[in-house]
Order: sequence, then structure tokens, then C-alpha cells
Amino acid sequence: MTFFMLTMFVGILGTALTAKWLYSPLMPFYLKSVIFIVILLSWLAPVYVRTLAHSGILNDVYAGWVYNAGFYLFGTAFFLFSVLLIRNVVWYSCYGFFRILQNPIAERIDPSQSHLMNQANLITLSATLLISFYAVYEGIKVPDVKEVVLKSDKVTQPFTFVQLSDIHIHRGVRVNKIMHLVDKVNALNPDAVLLTGDIGDDDAEHSAYIAQKLAHLESRYGRFVVMGNHEGYRRYRHWGHLFESLGMKVLYNDGTSLGDSNIFIAGITDPSFAHWDKKMAPDIPKALEEALPTQYRILMSHSPLPYGKERIGDFSNLFDLQISGHTHGGQIFPFHFLVKMANEYLAGLYPQGKALIYVSRGTGYWGPPMRLFAPSEITLFKIIPDTI
Repeated sequence: MTFFMLTMFVGILGTALTAKWLYSPLMPFYLKSVIFIVILLSWLAPVYVRTLAHSGILNDVYAGWVYNAGFYLFGTAFFLFSVLLIRNVVWYSCYGFFRILQNPIAERIDPSQSHLMNQANLITLSATLLISFYAVYEGIKVPDVKEVVLKSDKVTQPFTFVQLSDIHIHRGVRVNKIMHLVDKVNALNPDAVLLTGDIGDDDAEHSAYIAQKLAHLESRYGRFVVMGNHEGYRRYRHWGHLFESLGMKVLYNDGTSLGDSNIFIAGITDPSFAHWDKKMAPDIPKALEEALPTQYRILMSHSPLPYGKERIGDFSNLFDLQISGHTHGGQIFPFHFLVKMANEYLAGLYPQGKALIYVSRGTGYWGPPMRLFAPSEITLFKIIPDTI
């Protein structure tokens, strides 16, 4: 209900502003009506697309296509709104400035002139489409590998692992993309593969045929996964059973040593789990209680700050490296600024007490199949002896 009400509010407000900015002085009423309806349908796409996709009317493949098409329209509506906002701020500011100076340039750039508005709209729509096409390419492509090298005196030989996060597998994700993703990870020959939540974002039974491709991930010590908030929204126990059937170790506030590598992998649940079951709340001390101080301890947490900004410092002495996701690095500019306001850590490597926290921009996308100035990533970590 909250999602529905918020989407309706944003959609109606976004439609009203976008339509107003696109209307030119001499535009006929019928054209204004068509513009309004198209924009409104684009802004409200998440509401009717999700309803249709989960209604059971369409099979999983067609539901995926409908999901992606609808969210593409929503993303394009957002880009159009953003481009129009920037255009109008610049245009009206310049017009007002020259008008105050009584400069003749003001008359030539007067926004009330219908022919100028029509030209500006054509340029705006063209720019919006180009941005949206580029954002789709960035959103659906197989991510590039981002390498992170860290030194520690706790390891005597290099240890490499791959982090995958926020794949958001649903019926709209291409099977071929997951297969190419797996091939790219396996080519790195990692010692371990760690999946830090929001791997699934649909009912497990409807997207299992896509997620099953992750069973082909290869590594020396195994594959480990923690739950994110979106698995929680989609019955996390079903996703847990699916991950286990794929040969993954699901970590619910626990951990394990990796053979003779002197590496300890721990994982905690997402903070949102406490809303459904208080026993499932994240517990860092419990997850790391079997780790030795001499081991290099890696904590998997979907959220960068599982206990909130004021409490994470209390536990940073228990681990050496925390790997997280959740933020998508903002995913679509200018959402970076809003995401940064809600999350102290946006993307990349951050010091936290005696430890380090790495926040992945994610391997997939959420909502619109788009990314802009926040490229997805396959993160390759190399932990090397401090003497090298």
C-alpha cells in the first residue's frame, strides 16, 4: 500500500509538472491531452505493470517483458522530467537576467514564444531518448570487473574472492545475461564467491529457472550468500531453499573458516528482517563468535550499516573487511544525492574504525533496467600478504 500511494503521488505530481513544461502557448487542446495521458501512463507504469506481471494472466517470460517495458517508460519519464527541469532553470534564469539588463537578447530567448518552445521541446525529447537508450545499455550489460587489492599481515598467501551483489533476479532478467555473468566470474578463478544480498527480487518459484544458472559458479572454497531486504519482501525462506539447492551456503548470522587459508567468512541478515522476526535481526558478534583473532575476517552484510551509523563502530574491531551492497551507487543520476543522504556510504572503500567497508554498486539493477553514472560491477578482491 505504501508503494502504491507513493507511486501515485510521485506520478501525478511528475505528470503535472512535465506536461506544464512541455506545453507551448499555441498548442491545441487535443495535443495537450495526448501528452498528459502518455506521461501519466509512463509515471504510473510501476503500479499497473507490477499488478499485471503478478496477476497470473501472463506466463513468466511475457510478464518479464511487460515488467521491463513498463519500468523503461517510468525511467524515461524521470529523465524527461530531469532534463526539462535543468532546461527551464537555465533558460528562465538567462531570460530573467537579460531582461533585467534590458538587453535585446531577452526578446530573442523569450520562453513565451511558441516557435522557440517547440524547438526546445524537440531538442529536449531527443536528448531524453538518447540518455534513456544509453542508460538501458549500462543497465542490462554484463558488468565489468572492478579489482580491489588489500594488504594484511594475517594472510601468508594471496586470497582472491568475487563479490556479486544486488543482481535482483526477476522474470525480466535475461537468462543469457546470468550465463555470461557466470562465465566472466569463473574466468577469474576465485577462491570464493560471495553474494551480498538482493540476489532475488521476485517469487522464487517464478524466477528459479533464471537463478539456477548461478549453480555453475565455480570457486575453490565455495559460494556463500546472505539475504537482502528484497529476498525478505519475496519470502526469504523460499529463496534460502533455492540457494541451498544450488550448492550455496546461506549465512544467517553465522560463519565458517575456509580450509587452510586463514580466512573466516561471516554473514548477517538484513536489518529489515527484524520487522518480520526479531530472532532474525542482524547479529555481528554471533556471526563472528567462532572466528580467531589471527584470522582475516570478512563480514558479509547487505546493508553497509546494519546497526545504524551510531552503532557500527562498536563492532568494527570484530572484522577486517565488511562487504556490502544495497545502495546501487545511486544507480540513476541524480538519485546519487538522495541515496547518499540516506546512506553514509554510497560506493567504494571506506575506513571504519580498525576495519574497512566496501560498498558495491551492484551487479544488476532495480526497477528501471537502467543505470546512469553508476556502472554495475563484478568486484574482484585480492587479499595479499603485507610483506609483498
